Amino acid sequence: MAREWLRERLPEEEPTAVTEAITTSKALTPYLREGAFLGVAADRPASLPELCAQTCLERGASMITGGCGLRVGSSGPLIRHADVPAFIASRQEAKTTAGAAVTPMAASFGPVNTLVDTTMGRDLRPRRLHD
Repeated sequence: MAREWLRERLPEEEPTAVTEAITTSKALTPYLREGAFLGVAADRPASLPELCAQTCLERGASMITGGCGLRVGSSGPLIRHADVPAFIASRQEAKTTAGAAVTPMAASFGPVNTLVDTTMGRDLRPRRLHD
């Protein structure tokens, strides 16, 4: 269903779901072509946003992240390839300020997942990807 939704909105893209655990930025490289778009909808390992951002930086790609726990969820921001270095720097600064990375929740709640998915989808309008 998600693949069809993406194809309708981004017909020039070929969605690929990565179902293996990503623990290094190099593990993601075969799935992300130059100038592509990456949607990050997993929450493990805790460093996943940084791993994905590093791959996007190397491949000239854009990205969006989303995740949730039992009572909270987050979506975005949409990070264009030109803004990936600032995203990486902000994550590093947050870790320095807050200390060690927070461990992701062990479970999530279906309705929160749906809300996060919906807000990520809202941000995937084609005009926003290429502005």
